Amino acid sequence: RDSGGLGLINVKFKAMAEFIRSFPETALVQKFHQNSYHAAQFRWNVLLERDIPDPGKSPYLTEDMFQLIKEVKEEGLLNLSHMKSGTWYKVLLETKITMQSEPNGTRSMKPCKVEVRNPEVDWKSTWALANSKGLNPTEKIFLWRMIHNLLPTQARLFHLKMKNTLHANCLLCDLSEQGDLPHSLLTCPFNTEVYNWLMRILHNHIPHLLPQQVALLHLGPLDESLHLPLVWLITNTLSLIWDDRIEKKKPGLHKIRSSLKAKVNILRKSRYKEAAEYIQSLEGFSS
Repeated sequence: RDSGGLGLINVKFKAMAEFIRSFPETALVQKFHQNSYHAAQFRWNVLLERDIPDPGKSPYLTEDMFQLIKEVKEEGLLNLSHMKSGTWYKVLLETKITMQSEPNGTRSMKPCKVEVRNPEVDWKSTWALANSKGLNPTEKIFLWRMIHNLLPTQARLFHLKMKNTLHANCLLCDLSEQGDLPHSLLTCPFNTEVYNWLMRILHNHIPHLLPQQVALLHLGPLDESLHLPLVWLITNTLSLIWDDRIEKKKPGLHKIRSSLKAKVNILRKSRYKEAAEYIQSLEGFSS
């Protein structure tokens, strides 16, 4: 969905959440002006009581709404009569957007676009790495945008039909290759010095690792002690490359290593000192 579509969904679900919140209140809560019609609809359609007259179908109380309320009631984790609009909004998002029913009756997260496009990736591992303890919020946001291919690369801008973007090819090299994310962050000749250095370090731990795998944090089996050091190095190196490319500057290894050393000194002062020391011990990091 495009951003406009998401905006409309957001408005629609917030309005629905507000309406759904008011229904159990007027049907159940004594301190509100109780609506006998809502109370009858609740008893008939949610509690499935059949010892009262059928209140009939309502033009504004839908089967979908009753089903949602029944599911929340049967789950038993929330108090229907006191649920706030924000809670109903989250329930609606999970039911309609983010969750799906499995054949065995359980529910699971719906795969996002990047997961569907890359079924070979161990996404449980990737998301765990992207959320590694020791990464700061800025680093996690960069990883989230990178993995979801949301960085405004030339290929993405062309795909989005942005004004003055006439083609998808990289603007910083003469290879006539698409400026997609792996090219922009890694394999572009503009990045050669830094790219070769980073891949040398990574190949010492993960032989045969490909640039596309780096861009998706698809690192394969990896000793847990290496999670934070390698993810930290990938994140900060690629974000520095990206910052230089935005300004159409050639990423220089000496400058990037200096920036990384300053960043790792901050990490050293945290409770992740061991990870910082391991990063500093990596071949070529301090040279």
